[in-house]
Amino acid sequence: LLSPAILITKEEYPQIYEHIHSLMLEIKDEYMNFTTYSEISIIAKFLEILVDIGRNHKAFHQQDGDRDIHHQKEYMEKFLFITDYISNHFSENLTLEEVASLAGFSKYHFARLFKQYTNSSFYKFLNQKRIEYAKSLLLDPELAVTEVAAQSGFSSLSAFRIAFQVEQAVCFSLIQRFLCGGSGAFTGF
Repeated sequence: LLSPAILITKEEYPQIYEHIHSLMLEIKDEYMNFTTYSEISIIAKFLEILVDIGRNHKAFHQQDGDRDIHHQKEYMEKFLFITDYISNHFSENLTLEEVASLAGFSKYHFARLFKQYTNSSFYKFLNQKRIEYAKSLLLDPELAVTEVAAQSGFSSLSAFRIAFQVEQAVCFSLIQRFLCGGSGAFTGF
């Protein structure tokens, strides 16, 4: 991936500087003359610049990339293990610190990497697993909502309600009112 900004100088990128400089001047001329298909020509030249930068940036940083690929593979394996672990132990009292330690990271580094690899925070991911399981339990009319919350790994009914509302974007009391029978368990979903 490219950095947010790259300064193309003769010294840093001698292999592409002249070509990009030439393309920029051609873009300026197209813009100033504005003839038929000028916009398309400008876009084509701009895309050519991006291709040059991308190809050369990759080649320039290939050595760093080899090392990064090894780390990425190692991290990916750790995070596959961690997400599998969470999927199998979500009903337990899992904490960020505990799971970070299991992966061999500080909780701060782990939280940042977890978000990067899963596109979700640790607790949001954990709650998604718990809510997913809770929804299947709520189909059982014999189970009270408090039992569903406990079996799904929530420490309290209020924690369950909040997580359910956040995850499902629905007010929990409305679901109870319309879908609950006299036993306090859901009769349908």
